[in-house]
Parts: sequence; C-alpha cells; structure tokens
Amino acid sequence: MDKQIAALRAAAPCRTAPCAAPPAPAAAPVRVPRYGFVDTLRGLTLVSMVLYHLAWDWVFLFGHRAAWYTGTAGYVWQQSICWAFIVISGFCAALPSGTRPAGRARRALALIGWGLVVTAVSFFVIPTQPILFGILTFLGAASLGTLALDGPLRRIAPGPGLALCLAAFAVLRDFNYERLGFEGRTLLQLPHGWFELGPVGTFFGLQEARPLMADYFSLVPWIFLFWAGFFAGRCLLRRSGAAGDDVLPTLFRQSVPWLARAGRHTLAVYLLHQPVLYGLLSLGAWLAGS
Repeated sequence: MDKQIAALRAAAPCRTAPCAAPPAPAAAPVRVPRYGFVDTLRGLTLVSMVLYHLAWDWVFLFGHRAAWYTGTAGYVWQQSICWAFIVISGFCAALPSGTRPAGRARRALALIGWGLVVTAVSFFVIPTQPILFGILTFLGAASLGTLALDGPLRRIAPGPGLALCLAAFAVLRDFNYERLGFEGRTLLQLPHGWFELGPVGTFFGLQEARPLMADYFSLVPWIFLFWAGFFAGRCLLRRSGAAGDDVLPTLFRQSVPWLARAGRHTLAVYLLHQPVLYGLLSLGAWLAGS
C-alpha cells in the first residue's frame, strides 16, 4: 500500500510551492553614467544666465543706463545663453537613460507646469511684457515631442540629421518676424495672413510680427536647434566593450565640481535666482539711499 501511495504522489501534477520552478532573477537596474562635463557646461551657462539677469534687472527694473547691454553685445550674450541651454537639453535627450519613458514624460510636463507658473507671475511683475511661451515651456514641449518621436528620430543617421537640423534652424531663425532668414538676413518674406492665429499660432511661431514678451521661444524655429543637440549627442555616442551600452567619450566624465553641482540643480536655480537678485538689488539701492 505504501508503495502504491508513493507511486500516485510521483505521478500527480506538482501543485506546491517547493516543486515550482524557481523565479527568474530580477533584472539588474540600468546603470547610466553621470557625465560631469555636461553638468559643467550647464552650470557655466547657468552662471552666465544669472549674471545676465542681474544686468537686466539693473537696467530695466532699476532704471540704469547701459548702452553696451541694450546693444549688440547684450543681444549676443543673451542668445549664447539660450542657444546653450537648448542644445544641451537636446543633447541629453539623446543619451541613454535609466528613467522609463513615463518618468521622462512627467519631467517634461513638470517643465511645462513651471513655465505656466512663470507666465502667471510675469503678468504681475512685468505686465507690459508677459512671458507666454518662455524657455521652460519650450524645453518641456520639445522634450515631450522628442520623446514621442524617439523611434523615427533614431532611424535618421546622426550626421545627416545634425546637418539638416542646423540648416533648418538657419533658414527658420527669423520665422517669428514673418520671414525666412537668419539674424536679419532675409531669404523670403512670408504672407502676413499666416501670422494671425492667436495663442496656438504663437506657440508654433505663427505670431503676428514679434510679440512683445520678455521671453519667447516658439516651437519653430527652436525645435531644430534642440534636435541639432539631439543628433550631436548621437554622433558622439560609442558602444562600450563588453556591456555593449552607448556611452560618451571619456572626456565627458571630467568636470569642474562646483559648476557641475550647480548644473545638476538648474531648474531650482532658474526658478529662484530672479527673486534673489531683485532682493539683493533692492537692498543695495536702499543702503545706497540711506
């Protein structure tokens, strides 16, 4: 009898946990290197931005004259900051990330949300030149759009993609001024009727003449500068040895620690620096008056 019971147990299907197949080992978390050189460049641009806005407050909010700042030198300085932030953001969008697409989408939406906060505040601080579509709104929208188009964009060879985006940006740079051209060099005047589409048109760049805003970055032409950064990042990525991951050259592991630390907190510095600057300048003006 004991032998028969043993035989039946051996033939019966296994239903207990000890007989179940061992669970597959959990996948190791993706380890993505932190590129200190990129953080350093972002931090350097951040320092430049803070100094630029310090001068802006000094001139436009406190009424001091500075011909060099309101002229070509100030314009080139301002553009260098904007271009750098946009290219760096596009560059980072091309890098492998340990964050899932949903997490990256939330970050992009957060940028748009903070952009809306800046817009709301601007109506109280500078009501004559409110910020409707500023740099944060643009970076959030560009990141979200690039995430949605990640597959098609990665099917484009990086070298030709970079060249095409730079060419498109050069042709469309003056799009907000109802023309094709670069920095005042007109290639083609565009129909005025295209630029009367209200807020939606303004978001895409189809805004009548140049809107009077303190900060304005429409999707066109700036998305092509963002994508130029994206393709530049892809041009520099290389396959590592055994791991087979895409990584940047060793140079990008180098950093200037204090600039890299600032670069890792760009959003917080961006949101807080203007109130701090205004407070310091107000204190300085009060002390000078007393």
